[in-house]
Amino acid sequence: MIPTDIKNRFENLIIFMLTNTNLSPYANILARCNIYETEELNTMGIRINHKNLELYYNKEYLKSLSNNQLIFILIHEMYHIMLHHPQREINTANHYIANLVKDAIINDSIINDSALMQCCEKPVDENNNLRVVTTEKLENELNVKYNGIKIFEDMYLWYKHNQKLQQQPSQYFKPGNGNGTIPIIGQVGFDTHLQHQCTEIEAQMMKEELINEIKSKGNLPAGLEKALKLEFEKQPDYLKIIKKVISNHLLHGIKKKTFSRPHIYGIEGLKGNIYRQFQINCILDTSGSMSDEVNFVLGFLYKNKVIVRLIQCDAEVQSIELIKNTKKIIDTKIKGYGGTILQPAIDNIAQDKNAKKYCNLILTDGYTDTLDFRNINRPTLIISTEVKCPIKNDNNRVKQIIIKH
Repeated sequence: MIPTDIKNRFENLIIFMLTNTNLSPYANILARCNIYETEELNTMGIRINHKNLELYYNKEYLKSLSNNQLIFILIHEMYHIMLHHPQREINTANHYIANLVKDAIINDSIINDSALMQCCEKPVDENNNLRVVTTEKLENELNVKYNGIKIFEDMYLWYKHNQKLQQQPSQYFKPGNGNGTIPIIGQVGFDTHLQHQCTEIEAQMMKEELINEIKSKGNLPAGLEKALKLEFEKQPDYLKIIKKVISNHLLHGIKKKTFSRPHIYGIEGLKGNIYRQFQINCILDTSGSMSDEVNFVLGFLYKNKVIVRLIQCDAEVQSIELIKNTKKIIDTKIKGYGGTILQPAIDNIAQDKNAKKYCNLILTDGYTDTLDFRNINRPTLIISTEVKCPIKNDNNRVKQIIIKH
């Protein structure tokens, strides 16, 4: 239950924003939010809960803000939804890098919108120091200039590449504790990043709905329009590429099975037995990070009725099991998180007479030992999220693709 004084403050703020040309597009979105008070957050955060927008705030933090500072933060939160940020993280093991970059992109956009900055104010801490993460601050922290386009994927890779080894999470970031009823990713600067409680489709629909609502009230604000244009420039459809390469390189053009049962008398080939029992070996680098690509790739294989012999490996083989459906992979526990030596998994395939008959798929970030395929005769596809794996003796049967989206 929101206290009366805070409820009145939000209502008055919405009315004020509605009467201001530069703020009115955001006021309509704010009016749609379900607002909740909580002690689980130190600051403020927004999330999508199925088809609803939920804004959470800490009472003491809210009291410390002037109305102009609060407007800046509220606009910042709405940017997260409209730029589809929670779904665009490419490395779930590095939330703090992703969060820093997302906040820097948003804050740069707001600060560079001169018309908008006439109506709001950058938040400061108790020592009157700015709490705003910007690209300039990240450049100073890394001592490296960013010369690329301000889109999430490019800036994320820039920051990750230039951060020092063993570097602690940035001074701007506080990781979530994972406790409580509100799933928290972490706190960056003045806002707390929350996990959506919705599907990818619901998040996409909410984003498009909010953008269309702003457009219906007039033109998009200059800063938001520029941010949307940059963030959603056409990127390579890596998932489509993966699907095509797997079909051509591993499944030999097989797109769907033609028969579901073998011949009644057990005669091989008459009923397309190969379609029913097609199998591949899949080596999962559990020290790397494939994010959602793992589920996509394996999900594509299941649709083609392919049995996956899943080999989890970090510095050694951790587990081997047959995966026949999506539910099985969801229930599978990831094991490892040690070093990155995948040769034991390749040797396991080479030494298993049955496994050696099948094609091979390797999912990794590319930072592996030198992979020797001298004893592997079937085609191998390596899908990497960062760099190509060093390989030797590939017999012209190994293909690598890198996905960075």
